[in-house]
Amino acid sequence: MERARKVCLVACVLAAIQAGGVYGAERWSYPPEEPKSELGFTLGLQFMDPVVTGEESTRDGSKPLVGLRAAYLLSHSISWFFDSTFAKLEDVNGTDINHFTLRTGPMFLLPRMGERSRFFLTVSTGFANLDVTGEDNYRRSFLSAGVGQRFLTDRRNVFHWELRADRSTSSAGFDGEGITSYQLLMGFSWNLSGPAQDTDGDGVPDRYDRCACTPPRAEVDHEGCPIPIPVEEPLPIPAPVVAAALEPEPEPEPVPPPPPPRLILKGVNFASDSWELTPASHAVLDEVAASLLAWPEVRVRIDGHTDSTNTDAHNQVLSERRADAVKSYLVGKGVDPSRLETKGWGESQPIADNATVEGRAINRRVELIRLDTPQ
Repeated sequence: MERARKVCLVACVLAAIQAGGVYGAERWSYPPEEPKSELGFTLGLQFMDPVVTGEESTRDGSKPLVGLRAAYLLSHSISWFFDSTFAKLEDVNGTDINHFTLRTGPMFLLPRMGERSRFFLTVSTGFANLDVTGEDNYRRSFLSAGVGQRFLTDRRNVFHWELRADRSTSSAGFDGEGITSYQLLMGFSWNLSGPAQDTDGDGVPDRYDRCACTPPRAEVDHEGCPIPIPVEEPLPIPAPVVAAALEPEPEPEPVPPPPPPRLILKGVNFASDSWELTPASHAVLDEVAASLLAWPEVRVRIDGHTDSTNTDAHNQVLSERRADAVKSYLVGKGVDPSRLETKGWGESQPIADNATVEGRAINRRVELIRLDTPQ
């Protein structure tokens, strides 16, 4: 399991290097997901069979009901629910009938209508207890089917309505006649499972994350994949045109090869005007070392960069020693030194404005450049 996690992490690190690094990010919003578990209440109407109430129709025997409901999500489209309801009925002679039901079964979630709403179908089985005042309790089993609609809130709570029909499958009481009843329900359920799962902590829920093992501190797009750094290369200088009538036009200069894949090691810092790594840098370099050990065919160059605070000569030496310090750390973690090269650039390659504090902080950086050609 640990090796699988490392291989997944390495694949994302190398994908980020090949794409050109990690740079900037937008924050995205996502439709709320179905709660893994929920608990709530229902209110509605119970329409009882005239066999029980003696009314002329089922509609005439309608009474208010209350209930409790719980559900657990088995997959993106199937949930298993439990619920109970209670209604106080009355027959044509004024006799009170306490009607209690308990049922369980699957709920099939249909494709969404927009971001928050979806219809569902239910099938279930259970039992109903009919307590007739002055007579006896009659308990019957039943089968049930229903249709309804759910509405999700930002916190993954649920408003829902449902219309369902129950048909008895046993014959206790009422001369053994079959009983058919209906329930019209409205309710609310609280999400008990917390926010949507985000395994790699990049702000993109796992359901929408196409790169589910991005490196720590990497900036990602709305699909959870690393964002490449836009590297602007200078345009080639065109060859001079020879002003001769019969001279053939010069051959166009070859297009320069694309820049090698690179990755800025965010979080790798040094003491001021020094090549001593800060303690917080060790965690980032430990993950880089683990990635390189898992992919022994990869060779990289470690580039050191500084801001323009000191002289050119001083900054050149400082950048070289900082690159060497990172190499020494990785070698100490078991990486073969023959796979690592170093280069110091001093202040010659800024990527931000050295006139500001923020820009100088960005320019003081360490980059990994992949030297072998990715397959």
